Amino acid sequence: ATVVSLLLRDLRANPAAEDNLAVRLAAEYGETEVVRILLRDPRVDPSARNNDSVYWAAHEGHAETVRLLLQDPRVDG
Repeated sequence: ATVVSLLLRDLRANPAAEDNLAVRLAAEYGETEVVRILLRDPRVDPSARNNDSVYWAAHEGHAETVRLLLQDPRVDG
């Protein structure tokens, strides 16, 4: 999570690249703290690809990550 915070300080880093792949993968792997950091960045869209982040977090059984994502108003839950 610390590395993600450091990367986001670099304005050249785009956390929404490749259709928000960073938040989608973090959710799929249950990296709740990374998801939390990414959600603070307004460029990140956790609802990308038809709420893929929520789907994969739920599919993989990451309940805490699912709860975090569903609290975000951009997610259609």
